[in-house]
Amino acid sequence: MRKIEATNLSRLGFKTPFQSPEIKQKIRATNLSRYGVANPMKLEEIKQKIRNTNLKNYGVDCLLRLKEVRDKGWAVIKKNKSFNKSKEELVFWEHLKWPVDPQTEHHVEHPEIHNIMDFYSPKYDLWMQFDGAYWHGKLWRFNVTRQALKIMKTMARDQYQNEHVPNLIRFWSDDVASAIKNNTISELIKTQITEKIEGKAHSHQYHKKIEWLEQDLKILPFNPATLSAKDFDLSAEPLSKEIVEFIQKYEWLGTMGVSPKWCFTARYRGILSGVVLINEPTAYSTLMGENTPKYEALIQRGATISWAPKNLGSRLVRYSCKWMVNNSEKRAFVAYADPEANEIGTIYQACGFEYLGKTFGSSTLYRHPQIKNGCSFSSQSLKRTSAFKRWCKHNGIIAQRGWFKENVI
Repeated sequence: MRKIEATNLSRLGFKTPFQSPEIKQKIRATNLSRYGVANPMKLEEIKQKIRNTNLKNYGVDCLLRLKEVRDKGWAVIKKNKSFNKSKEELVFWEHLKWPVDPQTEHHVEHPEIHNIMDFYSPKYDLWMQFDGAYWHGKLWRFNVTRQALKIMKTMARDQYQNEHVPNLIRFWSDDVASAIKNNTISELIKTQITEKIEGKAHSHQYHKKIEWLEQDLKILPFNPATLSAKDFDLSAEPLSKEIVEFIQKYEWLGTMGVSPKWCFTARYRGILSGVVLINEPTAYSTLMGENTPKYEALIQRGATISWAPKNLGSRLVRYSCKWMVNNSEKRAFVAYADPEANEIGTIYQACGFEYLGKTFGSSTLYRHPQIKNGCSFSSQSLKRTSAFKRWCKHNGIIAQRGWFKENVI
């Protein structure tokens, strides 16, 4: 590499030929003669060819949609320390970590929009951006400068984040600098967080965890603030009273639903901290054609304990699906997020699930005074082993063991 740079310097006066004004002009002239524009990458035809190639080779139209590509880029940025942090931003971070939330993270990729966000508070489930007043357009009078185009692009990105991240707070750099100078930075942060929380429509599941947090922390023999998702032991377990009581306590519906075929847990020092229940779907879809019932499974319930660290839920879901693939015929996993419970499927999106829309799945439930004690049930419920056994018992038929296929753990 050094020999190439030395040769380029001796011949062209630059480390790379593309720094030479003469070479740049030749490239520009060639592009104009061939494509009619100085930069072919601005042509929609070229853009579409690149999208098609990416789709064919990688399954996505943009390589940045691949997590491994983003992770590599993020690793390079961290290695090169490409982020410039002002003195005010560092002070702001320290006041966020203490006493607001010691687990506050700096420069985190948002799991849905895949933007790198300045801060994330697991305790309050809030994303925060530290915005420079000039570059993010607060000082509108300066936008007539040569940097106006860049500022407008930054403002457009900010608007996109505002629309897709409802739990987002923005802090202006000049407001923070003034608050630091006046020793009111803690008050500024706490006020903004309080206002956001009071006006934020948290999911029912979030409120369920907050309900038990204080009580759970009192009986812990360790500090959960130091834990991460990788510290927990994940495994498949038989359904037990402990699992049932955990779901009833921490899952917002407070019920088990139909008895699950597979149970998965997360434990720390033996303490049950997360549960995922998987079952046959209420009604099979046609996602994989006529063989769908063979491969499809439903993530029926899921919950983590009140003090669980960020990403424990998504790690347990991924483990459960992988275990199913390795130990059963199931390959397609479906799950539901209830908009009426303020759920947007954050965990499933973080696991790479595809959104199928609000009309997916069965829309019909039934009731009969002699079935499930008059409670609602689906057509699939009548096909379950337990339903058939009850029918046999009700009609005086002795069920034979060989009639039923034993469930795996």
